Amino acid sequence: MQVGQGNFFFHSNSRLGADGGLGDERQLLVEEQKLCRSRARKFFLETNRRRKALEERRKQRDVQEQRLIENILKQRRQRVQDATERFQRAHLPPSQRRRQCYPRQHPQMSCFVHNSKIFSLLSQRREETRKYSHLRSRNQRIILFFIKKNDSNRLFDN
Repeated sequence: MQVGQGNFFFHSNSRLGADGGLGDERQLLVEEQKLCRSRARKFFLETNRRRKALEERRKQRDVQEQRLIENILKQRRQRVQDATERFQRAHLPPSQRRRQCYPRQHPQMSCFVHNSKIFSLLSQRREETRKYSHLRSRNQRIILFFIKKNDSNRLFDN
């Protein structure tokens, strides 16, 4: 029986260390726990960072979706309003219909000059038409057309 007891003490002595204490093994366990805690903290921080990024992307997607919905609803409201106005305008008696008023434009001097050129060209064409009114053949009318066309090109080149 002594052999069994001796073996038991031998194993326990090797586990406990030479002095019979747990100092070295305890130190190893403490360091291993520190490493595990730091690794767990690192994973925790990484998970939180990913969760925050995912939440931010989801919020951005929700905001974008909300804007899209608002735009679509705004367009629909505008279409309904336009259709209502058109319907109401179409079903008013003519005396009550709105008339579009165009702002009066003040003529400029360049318009007067341009209009006078056009007026002179038109009067020349009338005279030419009277001159060539006796021409009845197709070729003669084509020649007259090109003469008139060249005159109008000269007018717009100036």
